[in-house]
Amino acid sequence: MGSINPVFLLPGAMAERADKIADAFHQSVTLGGGQFCTNPGMVFGLENKDLKQFLNSLEKKILETPPVTMLNSGIQKAFIQGINKLSDFSGVNKLASMQDQADNNKTQGGATIFTTNSKTLLENEAIKNEVFGACSVIVSCESKTRLEEIARNLEGQLCASVHGTEKDFEEYADLLS
Repeated sequence: MGSINPVFLLPGAMAERADKIADAFHQSVTLGGGQFCTNPGMVFGLENKDLKQFLNSLEKKILETPPVTMLNSGIQKAFIQGINKLSDFSGVNKLASMQDQADNNKTQGGATIFTTNSKTLLENEAIKNEVFGACSVIVSCESKTRLEEIARNLEGQLCASVHGTEKDFEEYADLLS
């Protein structure tokens, strides 16, 4: 069973605390080398200056995160294959990765973050495939409507997270229902 455990970043929360959310997300995606079933594999936010701030902060944190030993060589191999598959998609860009610092002899994996936009995601369903390990795809959405459309089209997940303010929760009630 695979699960991308989506994270939704709503605009009010991002305007108030994009850097703090980036810090918490970094801790979550790298905890235990990302080898938890509830690891956040995909993040959705509106394309704006606050998402850019989140990405800048997250990039710095990832580049300071040393690779970690993965549970076994099979998991490490699947992790590397997953990263390589994401790298091959047109419109999916590597924001930051420490995989080139990983020691394959120690079955290490390096945290890796990709970015894409909602159009690319909707055209390539395989981008939604789970990569087990410290890997996540940040998806910028051009509108609230597109964000809600993507949420409706996600299959069942083990968990999901929503960062928002009270006002966000009112404005995005359809996302939460």
